[in-house]
Amino acid sequence: MPFTEKGAETGSWRLTFFTLIPPVLIPVVGLVRAWWNDTGFAGRCPKCGGWIHFTIREKRAISGHEASQLPQLPDDWHSVALVL
Repeated sequence: MPFTEKGAETGSWRLTFFTLIPPVLIPVVGLVRAWWNDTGFAGRCPKCGGWIHFTIREKRAISGHEASQLPQLPDDWHSVALVL
């Protein structure tokens, strides 16, 4: 489907843009969006295995139920992330 001004007005071009993102990066896009809109995301503590809610402003311990309501880091996040 060619790009049209109507498509630009309706925002349909956004769907096309997101189809260009490799599937492996789609979860990363969601996490970045959650970080910057201050929803934050959940990840397991590499030491105790408990859930942590990471936001721009803070990090805090949360329950498993709270974590299930948030975007989540992959289980091995701590082995591939640069922790500052």
